[in-house]
Amino acid sequence: MCQTRGLAAGLAWCAVAFPAPASPPGPISIVIGLGRTIAPEQAQAPASFVDDDGRLLVVDQERGFVLGRFQVPAGFGSDTRIEGGVPLEGETALGPALPMSPLTSLRPLASFPAFADGAIAGSPCVTDLDLDGGTEIICATTHGTILVIGADGRPRAGWPRRLEEAFYAPPTAGDIDGDGLREIVIGGMSGRLYVWRGDGSPAPGWPQRLLAAGEVETGIAGGAALADIDRDGRDEIAVATMTGRVWVIAGNGITRRGWPKTLPPGEDPPNGASVFAAPALADLNDDGAPEVIVATNAGRVHVWEASGAPLAGWPVAVPHRARAGFGGPAVGDVNGDGEPEVVVASEQGFLGPASVSAISGRGALLPGWPFNLPETVNAGPALGDLSGDGIADVVVATIGGDPMICAIDGRQARPLPGWPVRLKTATVNAAPLIADLDGDGRLDVLVAALATGVESHAGIWAFDHAGGQLAGFPIVLPHDEIVRASPAVADIEGDGDLDLIAATEALACILGWELGALCDPSLMPWATEGASPARIGRPQTGAPASAVAGLGAAPAAAGDRLTTITFDLWQSAPVQLRIFDIRNRAVRRLLNHLLPPGKYAIYWDGRNDAGQVSPGGVYFYQLKLGESATTRQLLLLK
Repeated sequence: MCQTRGLAAGLAWCAVAFPAPASPPGPISIVIGLGRTIAPEQAQAPASFVDDDGRLLVVDQERGFVLGRFQVPAGFGSDTRIEGGVPLEGETALGPALPMSPLTSLRPLASFPAFADGAIAGSPCVTDLDLDGGTEIICATTHGTILVIGADGRPRAGWPRRLEEAFYAPPTAGDIDGDGLREIVIGGMSGRLYVWRGDGSPAPGWPQRLLAAGEVETGIAGGAALADIDRDGRDEIAVATMTGRVWVIAGNGITRRGWPKTLPPGEDPPNGASVFAAPALADLNDDGAPEVIVATNAGRVHVWEASGAPLAGWPVAVPHRARAGFGGPAVGDVNGDGEPEVVVASEQGFLGPASVSAISGRGALLPGWPFNLPETVNAGPALGDLSGDGIADVVVATIGGDPMICAIDGRQARPLPGWPVRLKTATVNAAPLIADLDGDGRLDVLVAALATGVESHAGIWAFDHAGGQLAGFPIVLPHDEIVRASPAVADIEGDGDLDLIAATEALACILGWELGALCDPSLMPWATEGASPARIGRPQTGAPASAVAGLGAAPAAAGDRLTTITFDLWQSAPVQLRIFDIRNRAVRRLLNHLLPPGKYAIYWDGRNDAGQVSPGGVYFYQLKLGESATTRQLLLLK
């Protein structure tokens, strides 16, 4: 048996009593973070061995999981019993899973998995909270913990925060107070909406309990969406509750005039107007300000202007009198007319099958829609140009014993070539992602699924633009693991490459893998639930136009090996500039600085970081501003 203590220095020790070989294995408790442990009943048949780096590994043999890596105590021998246990000191960050068979050929991120104190039911939020060029991963647990960790898998200063709360919604990040830094926003099942600064301190005016007049209780199961709704230069918060209220709140915690909105219930059938997803925020009437768009379980889609007035033509009934409040709307140009459409997926309806619909900004169903589905959709659609024709396609995934993943051409409301794809004995409860996962310059689709057969596990699947399965997938997570939240893809390690993050419920961990592709946000339209850390439900197109412009590269002069990379920076930002070869290998880091606004010309002399001359040919340069990046091609002359 084992007793644990957390030390102020951030280390931890654990007294572990290893049984003699003839004795049955006993339970074990291992520190997995300051003040957190795996309970004895969660560890099965523990064993230990020394790895190639000379560290003592303690392993859960039945589940094949590394419980901890520690310094080998003096005189320690695994075949001897030491009364009272052995104090262990070393890393509190846990290593990757050691399954009985390989989960995937993808390489795990070095500092993952990281562990939480409860199930993570909402999608991780990946962002740069303090704009220092590093990446933070934000997760919330059903036990009321908000955890912010870095690329090293360790909690950031001021975190975690623990509350008497239950979080099922995904965290959201954005600048709601105009200070240039991002805050964290999340709603709990108590109906309270919380806002924290990046250092873990509560923002002034928060939390707020979102009870409308006459309400006794409510809950928030969907994400908040952040955008400058009233054009005051600061993000407002739009959020919906499970009891059918929609709120728009300023960064100081004051509800905007004209809000909240009370959603009417359905009449036939008599469904409540509950909402379990984030609103979408998009400018449907071309007035320069985003509207608030919500789909409900009363079978309607509502759109309001910033004032709270309904937009002309709305609300619109969901086809077949179906519920649509479990997955949020998506907004983008899906038919090539240059105007945004609202895309909503539904359950099986009172009058017909489950479906996905595309609706114009004026509230009219597009020709050919809805597209009927064999099973219910419990998560929102994703939008991205899979076909390469410059127009966003629609991707949805269904629940059911053999779920269908379908990519749909918005102009014709027909599946793209190679789609749909069927998974055997599984169900999909998380929204798909769309990004270039393998570095071939074409968009791919990623979904998380749960097995529904005898074998209980979770899987993460990825398919190319034509429905072909990508190498390294599926990632199979055994041992009754549950992944119901959408994963996220981003450059976690800051090396310019794309990484994959997934959060789980059974083992309450955050897993990560390297995908082997360059991280190019222009090829990541739907990289997380809601498309962005702000959960606005619109495809993302890369580095913000408000931050950088005029990006280009050219030889400096005829016969000169110098290459000039030029860009205009319109606002102060942390800037990284790196060179990669055509095999995606890092060649040279040219910039890693906080730069003021201005026009920049950066010269590359053709040498790598070691000072060696690189051969002439095609290279890629990546300009990264905070969490956004753009990758372009350049030619190095011989």
